[in-house]
Formats: sequence, structure tokens, C-alpha cells
Amino acid sequence: MSHRSEKSQWISLMVLFVMVSVFLGMSGSFSSAHADARKPSKKIGLTKADKDCIECHGENNPGMVRQWKNSMHSKAEVGCMSCHKAGEKDYDAMDHNGYTVAQTPNAADCAKCHPKQNEEFLKSRHAILGTHGQGLDPNMNWRKPPIYGKTMGCSSCHAGMGNYWPDKTLGDCTQCHNKHDFSLEQVRKPETCKRCHEGMDHGNWESYQNSKHGLVYFDKGSKWNWNYASGEKVVPFDAPVCATCHMSGAPGLKATHNVSERSSWRLASPISFRSKWNDENWQVKRERMEKVCVQCHAESFTKRLFLATDLGVYQFNEVFKVFAKLRGSMNEKGALTSENDDDDPFDIILREVWHDTGRVYRASLMHFGPNKNEAYGYSPMTYQTYELIEMAAEKGIPEAEKWAHENSKDKVWFFPWFDYGGSIWGKSNIALTNNYWYKKPGYWESVRKNVEFIYSKGIISKEQWEMWNEWDKTKDEYVNKTAKDFPPQHDDYVRQIQGAKDQQAEIMGWQLPGSPMFKDLWEMGYKKK
Repeated sequence: MSHRSEKSQWISLMVLFVMVSVFLGMSGSFSSAHADARKPSKKIGLTKADKDCIECHGENNPGMVRQWKNSMHSKAEVGCMSCHKAGEKDYDAMDHNGYTVAQTPNAADCAKCHPKQNEEFLKSRHAILGTHGQGLDPNMNWRKPPIYGKTMGCSSCHAGMGNYWPDKTLGDCTQCHNKHDFSLEQVRKPETCKRCHEGMDHGNWESYQNSKHGLVYFDKGSKWNWNYASGEKVVPFDAPVCATCHMSGAPGLKATHNVSERSSWRLASPISFRSKWNDENWQVKRERMEKVCVQCHAESFTKRLFLATDLGVYQFNEVFKVFAKLRGSMNEKGALTSENDDDDPFDIILREVWHDTGRVYRASLMHFGPNKNEAYGYSPMTYQTYELIEMAAEKGIPEAEKWAHENSKDKVWFFPWFDYGGSIWGKSNIALTNNYWYKKPGYWESVRKNVEFIYSKGIISKEQWEMWNEWDKTKDEYVNKTAKDFPPQHDDYVRQIQGAKDQQAEIMGWQLPGSPMFKDLWEMGYKKK
């Protein structure tokens, strides 16, 4: 039986009329129909039930009524019962002052006026979030107390956005859209997405903040017109926000509530893979995203940036695979405390590598936050991986023991590497200058084999492989530059840097006369060798 099947005939007719006369031509919640709803061509008219609700709640819940009065629903005279009227047999039906009302209108109710948006939502990875709470994600079940997995933690976003309702419908639009006012300005601002997409187990918000995009938003966003009429037009912002890239329209690109339509990678998993969600080819998704980017960026730059980003994203897989295999060896040896994947000290750090620092690393690549990538992503992830090898060495894994006793820089190259010639940002005499690895025999040959391999597996496209080869031809223009290739200030900068080193060395050698009570450790650094 369909959701709210017991609702009366008049509400169905009213909803149909709303759809035709008010929201006609709507394409996403960021549509021109929403802008037009501020001045509807023909108002529906509030029912007696609506007026009763407004009068009563205006006294008891004035904030709720104020929000509705400021909404586009109010301007179109779409009243309370359009969303809240229920049949007696509905799971959330409540007898309320002579009316049968729904306590928790959900996405199925919104779909009566917004069917396109709901259909798009159901195709997105937003909709699947509730599925993670059905036993598919152990980190949301046995690892935490049950109360945490209800509404106090992960499930607040997961089961909130993709909730499984008792009538077998799915989703809750109010996770993004504030109840009663449904403000277009509010839902477009990136802070709305921040609610779920921040923290060191996500990294999206943090890396956006650190990007040039975020810098422009924080500088100018308060002056932007957040209620612009959308469609297949250029977004009137000087930099993108979350919705710009993932939902809003662009020239040749329709607005959508399917936030997965333009995402060509799945980044939240232990292994990153090209997204086939809804069985679409990842290159189709990438082409959509590129249509967003070229509103502000040259196509050639956009493609270079995506190639570099794709190589960096896939690089994480080779890091993680080493430790997944190392864990297997430890498990076979009986060196783990349990076969479970989150209670041995090794497993706890391994989870942090993919779920925390590894996700920040990958998210900051995609959201162009270089400082977050280094400070909260790749750098701490590297230290964690070293710690895992040391732990395995202590447990007697021969390969780990050999690594731990190695005393050369080459020890950090314990997984296959990816690279590209040149610089993303333009010609540079410093991008590849005197890099330790570029002097290693066979470095670029090894990198080429790796890039060609992932091309053969469809991880990068033919166009990207050809671009990599063209880029590779130019790398000699960047390598092994000397002082004669640098700006005239270079020599002075080198002198000042050496002076800073000398100052630090001098301070390190000072021995203060007032020594500590336990001074053996303190004096260790001053003993003559």
C-alpha cells in the first residue's frame, strides 16, 4: 500500500494543483520555480484546517509559524495540512485537535509536489546512508554502544538522511532543508553540508576552508544572491560552494538532487575506486563535473588538475594494500589479539589510516586544500604507517623487521609510486629541482609502468594517459635546475636560510649555568664524542 494511502481525495487534488501551477518547470531545489514561488501567479488558498493550525501554533509555537510565514510555501499559500494531513492507518498518525495529522512528514510526502527531486535523491549515495545501519558497516554497530548508533552519533547523519520508515519509504529531506521555512539561501550555503561532512574522519569541510574556493566564499559570500533562479546557467558566485559542484545547474548541465551524478571516485572506502553508482561510467560523471569547473577555469587547466588529483587518489590504494597484506601475515602468524578488524592495536591504527588521515588526504586532493592534505592527511598517515611496520616487526614479521633495520632514505619507497612531469600551475624552475628521487636510476620508468597499468584497468581514461605522456615529454625542462636558472634574489635567500640554521645551531650549543636536579639526560647532548 502506498504511503499516506488513506489521505482524503481533496488533498491529492490540491497537491496536484500546487505541482502544476506553482512548481511547474522546477529543476532541483535550486530551481527557478522556487524563485517564482515568491510571487506565485495564482495562490492556492489556505483551508480551514491550515488556518486552525496557524492560529493555535502561532500562540504555542510562534517560531514555527514565523518560519513558515517567511517561506516560499507560505507565499504560495501551501499550508500545514499539505504536508501533515494523514490517514488514520498511517504509522505516524495522531489525533490532534479534531484532525488526523502526520507527526513526521518524510521524503515520500515531499515527493507529492517534488517527484523529480525525490527520484534523483533515491539514486544518490545520500539515500544509501541508512543502509549502512543495517549491518553492512560494523563500525556503526558492534564497535559502539547501541545508543550511539541510534541518533547520538553516526546514525544522526546516516539513518537521518537515508532513514528507513515503517511504511517502507526512504529518506528525510529535512536533514538538509530546515523545517517550515525551507530556505533556499540556507540550503545552498556550504555550512549545511558541513553538518555531516566535517571532522577528521571526513575532511571535506576542512579542505574546502583551506582552498582558494573557500577563501573567496568567506570573503564575499555574505554579499552573494543566494536566491538566484537556477537552471542551466552560470552560477552567479565568484567561487563554488558545495551545491555549485554537486547539485546546481551549469551551462549544459541540469540541477540535480543526485549528489552522486558528478562524483567519479568513491573516496570513503578503505580502497578508492571509480564510482559505478547507478551503473554509470565514471567518465560520464567526470564530464559533468568538468562542465562546472570550466565556468571559471580553462579546460586545459581543469583536465591537468584532475589527472594529478586522480593519480594522487589512487596512490592511497597502494599505501593501504601494503598494510592490509601485512595484517594478513600477522593474522596467519597468530600475532593479532583477534580476527575482528577493530580491536587489536594494529587494527585501530590501520582503521585510522583509511578512515581518518587517509580520508582527509583524499578529500583534500578533491577539494584542493593543500595544507590540510599535508598537515592532517598524508603526513600523519605516513607516521601511522611507519608505526604499523614497527609493530609488525616486533611481532616477528620478517619483511617488517628488514624494513625496520634499514638505514637509508630508500626505505620509504615500500609501495609503488605515481608521478607526472611538470607543474600543474605553470612553468616552474623549482617544482622538480634537485629532487632526491629524480636522481634514482629507473625512477621515471617505474612510474610510467604504474600509470600505464592503471590506464589498462580503466582507472584513468585514454585522454588522461595521452595527457600524461605529453606531460612526461616536458619533465626535462623542470629537472636539475641550478642557480643560473633562478631569480637574482636566490643567493641572498640561501644566505639568510644558512644564517637561520647557524643561529639555531648556536642556541643548541648553549649550556645554561643553572642545571636541573636530574641532569644526566640534560647533559647528554653536550658530552664530547
